[in-house]
Amino acid sequence: MSDPFTHTVQPVVSNDEDQARLPRDSRRPSESWLNKPAWMDGSSDPPILFHSMEEINATLRRFGRNSAGQVVQHEEHSTPTPVALPAPAPLTPSLVPSATTHYHVEQPATVISTNVPRIPYYVQVTVARTVTIPATGRTKAATKKDKLTKMESIVLDGISRVDFLKEALKVHGLSSEYSPDFEIALEALFAKRGKVHVYADLDLDGMEGFRIRPMLPSTMSSRAGDENDELAYGLVYVPKVADFDEALQIQGTFILQLKQKWVCEKHQGEHGEPGHCYVNGSGAHIRLNPRRLKEWAAAWAAGEVTKHEPPNTASFDGARDGRLSSTKVRGQSGPRAPVAAPSTSDDILRFMASVGPALAEISHSPGRPVSKRSKVVSPLPENGRQLQMCLRQFFEAHNIDLMMHEGALAENDYSPDIIPFVADADLAVIFKVTNGIVLKFKKFCKQWFGRYEAKMAAGQADD
Repeated sequence: MSDPFTHTVQPVVSNDEDQARLPRDSRRPSESWLNKPAWMDGSSDPPILFHSMEEINATLRRFGRNSAGQVVQHEEHSTPTPVALPAPAPLTPSLVPSATTHYHVEQPATVISTNVPRIPYYVQVTVARTVTIPATGRTKAATKKDKLTKMESIVLDGISRVDFLKEALKVHGLSSEYSPDFEIALEALFAKRGKVHVYADLDLDGMEGFRIRPMLPSTMSSRAGDENDELAYGLVYVPKVADFDEALQIQGTFILQLKQKWVCEKHQGEHGEPGHCYVNGSGAHIRLNPRRLKEWAAAWAAGEVTKHEPPNTASFDGARDGRLSSTKVRGQSGPRAPVAAPSTSDDILRFMASVGPALAEISHSPGRPVSKRSKVVSPLPENGRQLQMCLRQFFEAHNIDLMMHEGALAENDYSPDIIPFVADADLAVIFKVTNGIVLKFKKFCKQWFGRYEAKMAAGQADD
């Protein structure tokens, strides 16, 4: 057996069959793709896409390269024998097949069993959820992000992502409320064993779709002892035929037969499919909705009617005698009874009789001047709360929450009257938002402080 590291694959000459397998794009791929073929050549502009292995091999042979299938076959059948020798000198790159190619067959990794003790790590778990601040006499109801952090000792060696998430939910007592069937990114858990800091931030607002919903008792009992845990976390239960009683199953069979017989091409269903109508002797179409189908199937199961005539119920009789609306064929609506026009004189007499007493009670004396009441406003804010009030009113006006940065603004003595003159870059560093939000907040502070000064001059303030 030849050495696989010195074995050279002979190039294959392209033929007519390769010409038929070439991709629609006849451009020459990039050198990086020819060295490492893949399903797309992203180095070309625009990228070249390949839809099958035949197209990739035909393109490689066309431009004088070895096909990817030969490389894979060579790597599968050439198994080098390990020999305990010193590390050899680097070989010529042209003689060594690329180990990073997309078609390389990876060997399963060997798990080495060791008796290393499992060391627990202190994990800091932060849970964030949206809470509603109740309204008070001076403030409106608002929402904010509430964060709660707890510490717990968790063994991380060999733990999976789902198991880690379960342990993180247990720290806050949420393991019974949320399903762990989603992934979470864990970065550098085993980078430095002596200095590992693990932080898990769980946003409960984004996990609402994974909340466990209580199932019905019938559903729980029907699946008792089931080894399949697909629905173990309260997902939607798919109904089965066995869940319905015998009468409903018989009615369902009759409903299918009614739909098969009374298909209407003139009236479509809600999804554009052919509808279902009962056509009587006069040509009127009575739509067979779920309620009418159920009544007809129940009467058919009881032996009262057949599939050729509907039962004598209000749903069908009302549509046939005109009491209920029915769909009729165009041109067969029938004559309509003439409707008498309302009498104009009778309407005038009734109007005068109703308005006359009201006109007699109208007083002709001059009206009294109405005094305007002053608007009730709240007192001026306390000293030191102007910044807090400005941030809260900015959130109510633009739905942009900057109240969490009140402490950073106070440390720099940035009050509402000074904020319009602060550089945009300084505020962007504090808020960590875009320049547009910074400009909007500066404009709001200028207007807010103008109103505040006017109220100070008048001795009043409108909160």
